[in-house]
Amino acid sequence: MSGGEPLDQPEALAELLAGAARARDHADGGAGGADLLVYTGYEPDELTAARHRALRGADAVITGRFRVERPTRLVWRGSANQRLRPLTARGEQRYAPHLARESAGGRLQVVAQPGPPAGVRVHGVPLRGELRAVEQGLRNAGVTLRSPSWRP
Repeated sequence: MSGGEPLDQPEALAELLAGAARARDHADGGAGGADLLVYTGYEPDELTAARHRALRGADAVITGRFRVERPTRLVWRGSANQRLRPLTARGEQRYAPHLARESAGGRLQVVAQPGPPAGVRVHGVPLRGELRAVEQGLRNAGVTLRSPSWRP
């Protein structure tokens, strides 16, 4: 869960996570399956009782405001101040091995979308300058960018 601030609507987030966990557990009998990760700009000391209750359905949380001046290569985090915290046994199993793991290569994944209309999607949390390098590489490959979502 990310986008906007999920913990600004703690009751709705709690319902959404509970429903997602039920659907996951029903689909796979509770074995394996998807995990539920929440990104929040709140710092750990800003998590009120209502926000903690909302996170009960999450397997892990990444806390902390994104700070462009504090880049990091830690996986799943956009800036060095952000912390990844497993909340459940599933979260511990999935994320504990990666708490200090850095990405080995680029942090972006470029995926071609077959058409029509054909397109390209870029997924990930880029370091400063990475999107520029992707744009250049795409141009060199003959790909025209019409409306990249990262440009205002």
